[in-house]
Amino acid sequence: MLDLFTILLTIICRHEAKFIKKIVGEISRELNSTYLFIAFHPVGINSRVQQLNFLLNAGSSEVCM
Repeated sequence: MLDLFTILLTIICRHEAKFIKKIVGEISRELNSTYLFIAFHPVGINSRVQQLNFLLNAGSSEVCM
């Protein structure tokens, strides 16, 4: 028999999952309706990508939060 705590935790997790699913759905709808133009010949993007990779510490084996 399940105790009250387990039952309440299950109910809370279900509501949280529905809430998160709703947020993800709304964000996805907004992103899908936005047109992103990508240039055919991007100029000067390599240095910016390198800087982003450095800032994000891409390739690191450490866990970051």
